[in-house]
Amino acid sequence: MGWKSTKELTRREAIQAIMSVIEKTPYDDMTNEELENVMYGLGMGDELDLPYFGYNFTVLDKLNEEEDEK
Repeated sequence: MGWKSTKELTRREAIQAIMSVIEKTPYDDMTNEELENVMYGLGMGDELDLPYFGYNFTVLDKLNEEEDEK
């Protein structure tokens, strides 16, 4: 038997726990390639109900000069 005990959680508690960890991920410190990998890992581009369905993508620092004006 392992050292961990079993804890029963509601769906809401499980989702809150997952989101608290996700929010701590240092996305600003990731390279553009790492961000792409995270997006692909989440199914973006492949999953119909997620953003960018049907696309491959490349993360860039800026798309064009218009980004500087925003």
